[in-house]
Amino acid sequence: MMTAVTFCLQAWVIEKKGAVYVAMSTPLALIITIFFSAIFLGESITLGSSLGGMLLVGGLYFVLWGKSKEQKVSQEILLKEGSKECNMQRKEITNENAISSVENV
Repeated sequence: MMTAVTFCLQAWVIEKKGAVYVAMSTPLALIITIFFSAIFLGESITLGSSLGGMLLVGGLYFVLWGKSKEQKVSQEILLKEGSKECNMQRKEITNENAISSVENV
């Protein structure tokens, strides 16, 4: 049952945010498993598993931070290219209007 829910959630995240976010959720699943096994199965959480969990969360944070920076840069590039194209089209229209007004004289 939980596997079906997990697959549905992963498909939804891929649709909304992309595959990078699903790949980054795998370490979180490991950490959640550690805590649930401690709560429900009575297993002990060792220093090594705690430090490993912190490293996984830190790595996850840095990947998501880098991904958001990458998206901002690509959006800025698209906006700059779009504004350049608009300026070029304005110049072409202005030149065409100038040529047609000269021909009309």
